[in-house]
Amino acid sequence: MESKSRVAVFAIVNNIEIFNEFKRNLDSQTGVHFELFPIMNCKGEFSSAGKAFNEKANGQNFEYYFFCHPDIRFLDNTVLEEIVKNLDTIGEFGVVGIAGAVRTPGGRKILTTIVQGDEKESVGEKIDKAERVQTLDECLFIVKRKYFEKHPFSGLDGWHLYSVEYCLEAICNGFCNYVIPAHIWHLSSGQSLDERYMAQLEQLIRKYRERFDIICTTVKSWPTKGFPALIYRKYYWLKQKIKRLVMRR
Repeated sequence: MESKSRVAVFAIVNNIEIFNEFKRNLDSQTGVHFELFPIMNCKGEFSSAGKAFNEKANGQNFEYYFFCHPDIRFLDNTVLEEIVKNLDTIGEFGVVGIAGAVRTPGGRKILTTIVQGDEKESVGEKIDKAERVQTLDECLFIVKRKYFEKHPFSGLDGWHLYSVEYCLEAICNGFCNYVIPAHIWHLSSGQSLDERYMAQLEQLIRKYRERFDIICTTVKSWPTKGFPALIYRKYYWLKQKIKRLVMRR
């Protein structure tokens, strides 16, 4: 791509076939210059998404850094262009994404225009403009280069909640996070709650509980303080585990 490219797209590659389909889909995008940076992890080269993204993004010189899953598909050829227009309109921000969670009096709600899974199901409350959120889903999120240079991903091991942590850190640094409309299909059904997710959640809660009494994610709203909150998290995880065991029979 030309040196005037505004967008760097970083994608971790665990499956070559899925990545190649993603690349073909991305290449159909028009109206904005971009460069794709695959991060090979088919042999488990990295222990976390954050470390992989830090290594590849460090030293790049683009205005916007897109961190995304290779199982997203742009549903028309101007999606990337429209995302960049939204980014330009917002101005200053911490993190921007395409699916986000915001706290409500009753817990939290998901704001997004994406669809997911084989049936292309809607997964949240529709938006038609940028909206402030607490955290964003990992499927696709964006930061400015100048923000990333000052605030790279933490050293937290694992493959869950790295966007959530990045968003919480941005709030602690005085920035706002936003979700924007985007005509995108996430091939995954979004089921990510397993032992590793819960272990990383507990690490995140220990780190941020003094600043946030509730962490809202696109998976669930998690209370962070006190013994009742701990029991709630353990109960919810046990319930999900039992449900999966029953479904396998």
